[in-house]
Amino acid sequence: MNPAPRRGRLVVRKMAIEPEFHQVDMLGMVHNVAYFHWFERGRLALLWEILPFAEAVRLHLGLPVVRHVCEYLKAAHFGDHLVLTTTHEIQPRYEGRLVFRHSLVHEGNKAEIATAETALTIMDVRTGQLVREFPHDVWNRYQAIR
Repeated sequence: MNPAPRRGRLVVRKMAIEPEFHQVDMLGMVHNVAYFHWFERGRLALLWEILPFAEAVRLHLGLPVVRHVCEYLKAAHFGDHLVLTTTHEIQPRYEGRLVFRHSLVHEGNKAEIATAETALTIMDVRTGQLVREFPHDVWNRYQAIR
């Protein structure tokens, strides 16, 4: 995946990932669906700093995924120690999508295992309509995140 040109301030979050037994096949290789769960964990860790789940429910806001792509570069295995880095560019104004980029790296040999990009939008769950701007308090938290 080619990186998009930067326009906003980059925020970065890292988390340790260790494949669990139920995530692997008979050869000990991680099944592809596990990656999407890990990317979601990375994305949500960042999102909940901006819009905690209880507040999203109270405000009737949903954050549906509108695009999610993954490029598998190497196999991950049971017992690997991995590091997931999730990045997001804080935009000067909301343009209808929030894009998160993910990189999964083997902690020991530093090999990149997979890269991914996830795009979300914001919708009012009562009406199903897209939200054109963040609620004021949420926008302030979004702009302040480091």
